[in-house]
Amino acid sequence: MGIPYVVKNYNILIDISTNVVLTIEKRASIISFLSDSTPGTRPFYTVNSPNYNSFTGLSFLGNIEPHDYVDWTWESKTRKFSKTNPEVLNGDLRSASRLMKSKCKAINSFVSNLNIARFKYMTGIVLQETVYANKSLQAKEFKESGYNENLLVEYPYVEQYATFAKMSPRQAADEILFKKNLYDQHLAKTELLRLKYFTLVKNAQKPEEVDQILEDFKSDCHYK
Repeated sequence: MGIPYVVKNYNILIDISTNVVLTIEKRASIISFLSDSTPGTRPFYTVNSPNYNSFTGLSFLGNIEPHDYVDWTWESKTRKFSKTNPEVLNGDLRSASRLMKSKCKAINSFVSNLNIARFKYMTGIVLQETVYANKSLQAKEFKESGYNENLLVEYPYVEQYATFAKMSPRQAADEILFKKNLYDQHLAKTELLRLKYFTLVKNAQKPEEVDQILEDFKSDCHYK
């Protein structure tokens, strides 16, 4: 049995006054970010549906060159693209499109690299993060009780950890909290990178600024 074909969804950012397409992006979150931080724009999601879901339609969307985005206008009522009226096109629209394209490239790099940086803490097990949070809370409460083993029945995660790691409940609680601290420090570092560079891109006014921001991010991030 063959692998089923997975439809790639496309999302766009348009100029409100003209409906001209400024950029096309597969990650909907990036289009949302650009729309929220760019006055005079509006996002549209899954624009391949319902008119461009065939192989031909998806090929059309996937093959539009970035410098040609502004050559297309989005008709929201019909959910179709049409050729942009040449009289509408001007330098401002082309400049806006270049800026949005450069921001898409930068944010895609941020997202990919920050995801890689956080992979070490992803278990792939449903609700495991909830387990870790409860385990840390129980370890903290057990420590605050003075490591009172008479109360250990109230802290099953600590007792489990101690049993399987062959250590005392006190050692187990301390180790759980130590690992939680390492986890928090790592997330704090990646969150600082996210806040710093997303804000810089949000405020950038020229593609050249964005290009430099991306280079700085690569130097600042261990995962290039």
